Amino acid sequence: MDAGGDGRLSLPRRVLLDTGDGLRFVAPQPVSEAEFLYHEIFVRQSYLQHGVTLNSKGSPVVIDAGANIGLFGLFCMKLNPRTRVVACEPSPSLFPILQRNVAAHDSVKCVRLALGAKYATARIHCFSDAPAESSTRPAEREQQRRRVAAAGASGISSHLHAIAFNSSHAPTSAPHHVAVCDVRTVSWLMREEALPVIDLLKVDVEGDELEVIRGILASDWSRIKQVVAEVHDVNGRLDRIVKLLRRHRMTVVAVRQSGGLFEGYQMVIPHELRLYYVYATRRPRNHKRPAQAPQGGGRTTKRSQS
Repeated sequence: MDAGGDGRLSLPRRVLLDTGDGLRFVAPQPVSEAEFLYHEIFVRQSYLQHGVTLNSKGSPVVIDAGANIGLFGLFCMKLNPRTRVVACEPSPSLFPILQRNVAAHDSVKCVRLALGAKYATARIHCFSDAPAESSTRPAEREQQRRRVAAAGASGISSHLHAIAFNSSHAPTSAPHHVAVCDVRTVSWLMREEALPVIDLLKVDVEGDELEVIRGILASDWSRIKQVVAEVHDVNGRLDRIVKLLRRHRMTVVAVRQSGGLFEGYQMVIPHELRLYYVYATRRPRNHKRPAQAPQGGGRTTKRSQS
């Protein structure tokens, strides 16, 4: 592990959150990040939109790239306890929390690595004031924070006492550490874990989403049924991801993330962040289905069918 920032690796303070619906999980401070993720994943179900689904029967296989503290894995277990999840998280401060949160589920395997375009190592910057923003791209992360500050975004309290993008998203010199992590590809992981098919590849990797998708060998694309990704649209990244998915015969929908009040929780997602959800599914060439509006708001900005 390589020290950086303030030179120390200090695990974030943790709290146990109870959502009131039977789910309890450990989260790092500030809890606003975890509460945002809970609403994004469990309440809005933002990753299961526009035809992307998780089969309630059988034992679907999910790769969770950027697993954070494991909430998407827990969501998969709620929908289908037989789901096999390979949860990849490179942050040394978040990984122990991920392990603890999914410990009760034998079909969830935690792997401390980053997924990318090639076999390598990387330096991941872990921020004490925003653990979910751990990134190999600190300059891009700082640029996002400056956009929020320029937009004057402010948090609004909710019944879970959380905000989405709060004052901590202003430019900051908060203490952080830098760690070295292994980088492997999706194709490598499929072989390492003996995964004959991927029912859902979920990607939320703070700017490295194009690299994750580039790490899929041409021979493996036919074995990947669905992809859902959060995309930071920087330097044409969204367009390149959409084109790459289309090239591999997937139907693609890209939706710009938007905030709003949903079931008593106010999500604040500044337009300036240029954050998108990208949904990619495999359908027969002549398959037609009606357009579907995302739950809780959001604007479809690109739609393309192979």
